[in-house]
Amino acid sequence: MIHGLNHVTVRAPRPLLDAVRNFYCDVLGLVEGDRPPFSGFGWWLYPPEGTTAAVHLFVPADDDTRPIDGVNSMDHFAFTASSRSTVEARLIRNSIPFRRSDVPGRTLIQLFLQDPAGNTVELVFADTDS
Repeated sequence: MIHGLNHVTVRAPRPLLDAVRNFYCDVLGLVEGDRPPFSGFGWWLYPPEGTTAAVHLFVPADDDTRPIDGVNSMDHFAFTASSRSTVEARLIRNSIPFRRSDVPGRTLIQLFLQDPAGNTVELVFADTDS
């Protein structure tokens, strides 16, 4: 039985991983937190008041030959978010393009953007959350 999304994992070489970490922390507001002592380098990023890591980041092993380009069968992943006007201002200030969409028949607003590794991220806001 599924109870909800636990986390998303992004893998990238170290220089790109640093940019991805900065995007999720500095732009989207996640914070670094506890991570098990895996042999490879990485971070677990948490919502500021959360107890479950939302994003896992890691440098792939030298023998991992899968492409790293954000292109695969996954379309996007989404986070429930708040303070839309603050987030939009932060995206603009950081020159991060985004697309806004109103969800038909719902009181939700979506922002779609890409992280530095090319993964599409959706942020979902209540439309009363300006």
